This record gives sequence, structure tokens and C-alpha cells, in this order.
Amino acid sequence: MFGLLRPSASTGSKAVPGSYMSVYCDVCAVLSLQYGLRARPLIVHDIASLGWLLDTGDSPTTVFPRLNCLRGGAWSVRREDRNPTDRARLMAALSCYAVAVKLNDDLRDHPTRRVRLLRALYANTFDRARSELVRLGFPVSELEEAVAQQDVVERSGTGELDEASEPTGRAYAIVARFLAPAWLATKPTEQVGEALGRCVYVIDAYRDIQSDDGVSYNPLCCGRSSAESQLSSRRRKARAYIADRLAAARNSLNDCTSILQGRWPSIERRVRSLVGLEPATVTLNATCCIPCGDGAVVADDSECALVFCGCFCCASCVCVKCFQ
Repeated sequence: MFGLLRPSASTGSKAVPGSYMSVYCDVCAVLSLQYGLRARPLIVHDIASLGWLLDTGDSPTTVFPRLNCLRGGAWSVRREDRNPTDRARLMAALSCYAVAVKLNDDLRDHPTRRVRLLRALYANTFDRARSELVRLGFPVSELEEAVAQQDVVERSGTGELDEASEPTGRAYAIVARFLAPAWLATKPTEQVGEALGRCVYVIDAYRDIQSDDGVSYNPLCCGRSSAESQLSSRRRKARAYIADRLAAARNSLNDCTSILQGRWPSIERRVRSLVGLEPATVTLNATCCIPCGDGAVVADDSECALVFCGCFCCASCVCVKCFQ
């Protein structure tokens, strides 16, 4: 379910892609600096996007430049200047932790050789990231409680979206609370985080409804193979639920900063497009993607055909307009 939150590029504002890319690339470089080069693929778009959304403009500037992976990585900055903010370190550690949660979930549900190998390969990185979260004062136990509750809820077999998505919503609310500046009102920040967490959970169920039907738990399925008409009805239910959550989050932003209010539409547009509430759009930073210098974007599934793949840093997709 990770990697769904990314700003849509079709916002009409050039400031959106540039500022988002700066946050994304900075966190990627911090991962490399803190945990080694092979930790770069552990960046989680949801964490970077929440960090970008809740960055109100008063935070220190990013340490590492955009596209730093093509400029020497963390070493593109002089040794004495390689001093990431605690916020960047927090986002890097949270990204590692989120991947660890996902791998542990896969080990429990689908223990393939690939999952076991990845868990073994990054075990030390995950332990170091957890220790870093504790050092930075993040409530790890509170987050772990929410993650554990998600497993309990799923074992109950509930079909209620509010009940099924509550632990994920709570987890995202905790993350949002710590990524927002101290002076920003806590309640709307947590409401935005919770709404996005619930949406991410339901979108994941929405995308997997056919593959899970009669096989794995999914709040949009009843545990047995269903007719297409029933699945269509549940998809409509999911879309209505997501629209309601997004509307509630939007309303909670009335007392927030203009920067946050200005960035929210690009996230909302992306979420709505994932379930067909509006046309799909090209998004910034797709899986294993390094954006071009103009922030133009790069592809997610079939969103954009004008892309080719390279192997600059692990794996990267590069917008062809950079080469025209």
C-alpha cells in the first residue's frame, strides 16, 4: 500500500514539482548518508509526500540537491555541510520503518523467497532506523501498537471500511503530527494524516479487489468469490468513502497555512485519480523514479508512455522531454 501518495503534476503551479522534488531527493540522499548506498531504494513516497505537504516553508533548506544521485550522491555536498536536519533524518528513518512493516506483513501472508531475502538483506538497516526514531523522540511504541491493531482488525474479517482503515489512519496521523512544525495546530494536522491513511488503505483494497476475492482478506470482499456486479457495487462504495475522507481533510485545512492549503489539491487530485474519481494524471516521482530537472515527471504504470528506463541509480525512469 506504500507509494500511493504523490503530488499530481497537473496543478498549474511550477512551485509544486520543484519543492516536492527537493524534499524527495534530500530524503533519498539522507538514506544513503545514514544507512549506506543500498538504502536509497527504501524511500517511501507516502513519507516524502507527507513531509512535503506539511513543510510550511519555515524549515531549514534541504542539504542535498535535486538529482544528487547523478551528481555524486551524498558526496555531492562538502563533508562539513553534510548535516541533515532532524526532520530529514526522521523522514529517512520512517521510510525504512515503513518498508520493514510492509516486509513483515508480506512474510506473514506471502512468505516468498524474495521477501525473505529482502528482510535478511536490510535487517540491520531496519534495526538502526528504529533506534534512530527512538533517538529523535518519535513515539515508536504508539506506531507499533497501531500496526499491530491493523492485524487484529483484519483477522476479524470486518467489511466496514471505517473499522478496517482505522489503524492505518491512526498510524498516518501519528506520522503527520511529528512531521508538522510544532506551532502548526495539531488537530487539523492529525485529521489530514488520518484521512490520507484511511484513503491509502481503501485504495489498496480497491486495487486488489479482484485478486483478493475469495483468496485473501479485503474489506471490499466477503471472503468468497463474488459476481462482477457485487464487486462493482463495492468499488462504488470505496470511491464514495474516499471522496468523503478527502472532503473532511479539505475542510480541516481552513485554519492552516496558505502553503499547506496550496499544496493539498495536488495530493487530493492524485488520490482521486487512483480510484477513477477524476482522470488519471502524470505524477511526480513514480516507483524507482528520479525526476528530471524541470520536475516534469515520470511514470506510474500506464500514466505516461513518453518514458524510457535507465540504470543511473538502482533504477530510474527519465522523462524524454529532457533529451528533446
